[in-house]
Amino acid sequence: MMQTRKYFLRFCLFSVLFQANISSALTQDTPSEITVYPEVFNVTTDKNFSSYRQSVVDFLKSQHVHKTNNICILGEKYTDGTKSAWIIWNEGKKLILWDGGDEPLSISRRILNLNKDVVSDETDINGSNYLVTRSWVRKLKKRCDKHGTKITISKSELKPIKNKK
Repeated sequence: MMQTRKYFLRFCLFSVLFQANISSALTQDTPSEITVYPEVFNVTTDKNFSSYRQSVVDFLKSQHVHKTNNICILGEKYTDGTKSAWIIWNEGKKLILWDGGDEPLSISRRILNLNKDVVSDETDINGSNYLVTRSWVRKLKKRCDKHGTKITISKSELKPIKNKK
């Protein structure tokens, strides 16, 4: 009987300590620090994303851009096998989610304006499925700097093609 009580008390003590650690972890200010990111892939070697440069040039032309721009493209492969790429356009203050292929970037399912669609923290999202946090954007940019494809689109590439007569 004494042995059973001893194990029971140890179990109770362990449970209390374990619960305290879990509660502490769940109430930290930055619970999103433990984030599992999708696997990255190189858009330059993926057949479905091989038109990445021309897609960016066409998008910039559609935005009437006439100066040199620096772009970072981060390819992500998800657990279900699908792929997409985040295009970070700092000069235009945009994040564009691209699913590859021939679809123009201008009709992407997600074009985020870094001045309007980014909020301070999770509480400011208020149930929106479109807004993102500054922290999320910083992490995406950091991942792109480390793993992404960086391209520079020169001013000359953005000039409209003149019709020859």
